[in-house]
Parts: sequence; C-alpha cells; structure tokens
Amino acid sequence: MLAQALSAFGTVGQTRFNANLPHGVAWNLASVPWDAPHTVLELAIGRMEQNARLASPDIAIFTNILPAHLEYHRDLATIAARKSRIFSGMKPGGIAILNRDMAEWHHVQLQARSRGLDVFNYGRCADADFRLIDYDPAARRVVADIRGCPVEYTLGAGGEHMALNSLATLSAVSLLGRDISAAIAALQTFKPVAGRGSEMRLQLNGRNIHLIDETYNASPGSMEAAFALLGTTPTKGRRIAVLGEMLELGPDAPEYHTQLAASCVKNRIDEIYTLGDLFDGFWKNLPPGARGGRPKSLDVLKAMLNTQIEEGDVILLKGSHATRLYDVANWFVERGQPHTGSC
Repeated sequence: MLAQALSAFGTVGQTRFNANLPHGVAWNLASVPWDAPHTVLELAIGRMEQNARLASPDIAIFTNILPAHLEYHRDLATIAARKSRIFSGMKPGGIAILNRDMAEWHHVQLQARSRGLDVFNYGRCADADFRLIDYDPAARRVVADIRGCPVEYTLGAGGEHMALNSLATLSAVSLLGRDISAAIAALQTFKPVAGRGSEMRLQLNGRNIHLIDETYNASPGSMEAAFALLGTTPTKGRRIAVLGEMLELGPDAPEYHTQLAASCVKNRIDEIYTLGDLFDGFWKNLPPGARGGRPKSLDVLKAMLNTQIEEGDVILLKGSHATRLYDVANWFVERGQPHTGSC
C-alpha cells in the first residue's frame, strides 16, 4: 500500500517475493533502481537487528504487536522488544510511526525515543497524530484527521484493518513532506495481493461467488480482522469461512483457536469449515447451524465446497501458510470464470 501511494512521486523500490530476512533484504536493496526516490522494505522480526543495519531506514512503521510465532518469541513483550530492534539501524532524527492502539505501545515508543527518533502515532485513539474517526465498510469510506486536518477518501481494499493501514501509509507520506492528496488518489485503486486479502468474483458451476483470499498466514489478530471484513461484505447469499490452523502459537494454541468462535458469531458468519485438531474447542462453541464441516484433507474440503456453495456466497479462506489453503484458493481460480456482477 505504501509503495503504491509513493508511486505518485516516482519509481519505488520494494520488497519482492516476501524476501524479508537478511539475504532477501540485501537482494531487494541491490535490485532498487539508483534513481528511485523511495524504497519500501518489509523486515522480518527474525534477525531484525541485522535487517535494520542493512536497510538503515529513515522511517520505521509498526502496524501491530499481536500473538504470532509465540513458539519462538514467548510473549507479546518479547515480540515488542525484538521488533524494536529495527530502531538500532536508524540515525537520531529518524521517524518511528506507531499504531497507538497496539499492545506494548508504551514499551516500543520508549525504545524509539531512546534512539533519538521522532515518534508519531496513528489509530483510533483520541491522541493519535493520524486518527481514524470513522469507517464505512460498505462504501469503503474513510474519515480521518491528519495532524489536525480532516480528510475523507475511499479505499480500493476492504476492511477496517485496511483503513488503519492507509493511515500508516499517509503518515509516512505526510512526514516525508509529500502531498497526501496524490497519495490518496493512488489508494483509491489499491488492491491487496494474493493471499493477503485479494478479492475475486468468480462463476463456479454456474454460481456467482465472491472469494476473499487470506491464505498467506494467520494469527488471532489477523483472523479477527478477516472475520470483520467478511461480516461487513455485502452479499445476496451466505458468509462462509474456511479456516486452517494458526501455527506457531505455543502451548496456548488450542485456547487461541477456541476464542475465535465468539468473533464468528459476532460477525454473523453463516457457515464455517475447519481443518485441524486445534479447532476442537472452537467447533464445540459454534452454533450448530454454523457448522459446515471438518474435512480431514484439502481434497475432501474441495469436494465439500464444490457441492455446497450456493449462488451469491462470499467465501473467506484464512489459515497459516503451512496449512496450504492457498491450494484451495488456486483451485477456485482454476475452476472458476471471472465475473463482474455483484454476489
């Protein structure tokens, strides 16, 4: 999203193929055109200090601190501390843009200030420098306050989490001294990439469906955001969630999965399919009418969906990458034909 917004001001170098560890960061840096005025890089929490030294960022953006990869990072405080190592590659006077509503915000902003960085915040919080005031999910309309200036704009991507991402994006553009109106125009056509929220309207077996592909990865926070998107997506049919397990969450993984049931109910999801034993408690907490199926393999899941999806259904695919739900997304695309009508 940030790369697209900055494209209004010239060539943008950016992370490709999710190469966010040191060798990938170095490869991406070496591939940036010499005359590119901006470069946007994703830096992995693993080996963050080395990543930061390589990238030497002028601006660092924290989108969130949430339970993820807890098998390796123990708890949220550890995640925050390790992510904060990005500041070690920055010079005093650099800029840290932080999600004011995230867990461990206080710890992260202290780490940034200890490095002599200027700290700015975005989010819904009343004291955020870049504040989300309202979001209309049907129209994808954002109402925000950009350092005291009210703005309204429409996003090409759906979901309140994308509205918050757009504020992080506009924060960086504004703090670079660029004209945010040009960036806002670019955001109107922004589309999420495959596996990270891309949306497709397909005709499968004569039935028009709306597919939301979130198969790149999954954590409790990203699951909640995906359910909210599904729950606010207009449809003439049902809202269906097809879920793979969230991996690397440590000993509390079953409880993290069980807790998701309440969010499915809150967001009025009509039918749910799950893969994996970690969903045992989740399944018991679902209303009986929402229990679509618990297939034991991707092939069985495909067979179920092939016979049970109906005209107008909106289908969310969401799970950790290792669950291979992306195979199901590819199956939909290979079997379906694009269509431009509403579902």
